[in-house]
Amino acid sequence: MNYFILIIIGVIFLIATLFLFIFFYPRKKEHFLKKKKYIDKKANNDIKNFDDIFQFPKKDLQFNQHFFSGKKVVITGDLKYFQNRNDLALLLWNKGAIVNKVYNSSIDFLIVGKSNIDSLKLKSAFYLNIKVITEEELLSYFPDFKPYS
Repeated sequence: MNYFILIIIGVIFLIATLFLFIFFYPRKKEHFLKKKKYIDKKANNDIKNFDDIFQFPKKDLQFNQHFFSGKKVVITGDLKYFQNRNDLALLLWNKGAIVNKVYNSSIDFLIVGKSNIDSLKLKSAFYLNIKVITEEELLSYFPDFKPYS
């Protein structure tokens, strides 16, 4: 008799699990798709953000002797000569730079757009001995580049 009760409880549990899975799965998938669409839309409109791929070294670089090759770079401030940070990050990444989103002591260069002199990043760059490059100075390293504005 005890086995019969256990089998009935098991069948009820299995039916309840299948019902919950079938009932809630499509909603969860729809929610995920809506969330992904929102994130993609936000990322495309956010000019201060850039793709995560630029945080890793480019694999197919051959004999790259550019100034920024192998250097870690952070971009800050509003950009005047580039449409968005993604364009600047792509330019640097194609020359071998690693463009980080996080500012810390392992950074080699801080690229500054139009920003305040009292910026906390600029002050900490002075204390951490990180070289600060303005957008105008940056363009001197890329003579073939045609500015956005």
